[in-house]
Amino acid sequence: MADRLGTTPEALAGERLIDVMDTETARRRVAAVREAIDEGETVETTDSLDGRHYQNQFVPVESHRERATAQLVSRDVTERVERERELERQNERQRNSQASSATTSETR
Repeated sequence: MADRLGTTPEALAGERLIDVMDTETARRRVAAVREAIDEGETVETTDSLDGRHYQNQFVPVESHRERATAQLVSRDVTERVERERELERQNERQRNSQASSATTSETR
């Protein structure tokens, strides 16, 4: 995460998500952390940040701390999302081409 935000892990220590990333994305991630802690179960989300796409898992962590916590495991899935979109565009072009060919054949 530090690399994507252009900083170091040490600089992020103790910072709030809302202070270091896009506000709306941070709000959704904080809500997912709270849900994971409240429900005691892993919460999975996807989101985008600075043109990159992420698959996130918020895992509640038992701790000796007074305050409940969760671990965020975030995977950059940008390449997969881009491949899926390209496949969808190709499929759409193929469907349009087939529909056009069928229409041309019917009018002959």
